[in-house]
Amino acid sequence: MNKKVCFVLIGGVAFCIDTGVFSILFSLYGINIYIARIIAFIVAVCVTWYGNRCFTFKERNVLSVGKQISRAFFSAILSLLPNLIVFYFVSYYLYLPLSTAIAFILGTLAGTLSNFILSDKYIYK
Repeated sequence: MNKKVCFVLIGGVAFCIDTGVFSILFSLYGINIYIARIIAFIVAVCVTWYGNRCFTFKERNVLSVGKQISRAFFSAILSLLPNLIVFYFVSYYLYLPLSTAIAFILGTLAGTLSNFILSDKYIYK
């Protein structure tokens, strides 16, 4: 399977898990919204790291597990920047009924592109 397609599929699964974990922790168990978000983020990063390690970049596992996962967390946090920057500018300057949804999607795409480049060149080199 194409690396980009595999990467996006794994990211989609992680996004669903991220959303589910957050919703369960916050809505069902009443955990503080920020704590729930941090826990869901950690779970999602672990899911993407494991999925990409086992499928997308399986032939490139030269780094230790610890080094890979620490790089995965660093890359996920770094990729949040383009995500939030695009989200901010699109939601601030786009005056359409669905501007928030469009901003969310475009921000996610920017973060995904950043994360793919970092995964390809830094995490699984």
